[in-house]
Parts: sequence; structure tokens; C-alpha cells
Amino acid sequence: MVSGGASCPAASWPETPAPGGERAGEEEAVKGRRRIYFALMGTCLLLFLLSGTVIARFSGPAAVAVAIVALAIPPFAVIVANRSGGPRSGGERDGER
Repeated sequence: MVSGGASCPAASWPETPAPGGERAGEEEAVKGRRRIYFALMGTCLLLFLLSGTVIARFSGPAAVAVAIVALAIPPFAVIVANRSGGPRSGGERDGER
């Protein structure tokens, strides 16, 4: 028998988060970033296909320009997909951003 609430180990355990709490917000953010990533990569693929098949028939320099634009999209897509929604780490002090 437990004599008093202070000696009960369960009294010091943190409360479990309710379903749909913080994790649901994180999951929604990940889904949104994933959606943006695939949209950017789909745009990149479409630009490459258009530059090699359609645009190249009319203008070679324009096809090269579109291919260069398409080449710049994947690094930006990766940055968007890997950004976090939380506070930034890396030794920043309060008030500095």
C-alpha cells in the first residue's frame, strides 16, 4: 500500500500528450513541405522535357536557358524540404536571427 501521493512514482511522470497535439502539427508541416518538394521537382522535370523536345525545335539558346533554369530548381527544392519549423539551432542567442 502506498502511503501518500508524494512517494508514488506515477505522480512525477509527465502527462502524455493528447492525440492530435503537437505531433499532428509537425506531421501537417512535413506533408506541406513534401507537397512543395514534389511540385518543384515536377516543375523541374517538365522544364527539362520541354527544353529538349519542344523548345529546342524553335530556338536552341532558349532551350539552353530553360534547361539552366530547371537546373537551379533541385537545390532550392531540397532546402525547402529540409527546413524545420522549430527554432533554429547553431549557437544563436536570444534576439539574434
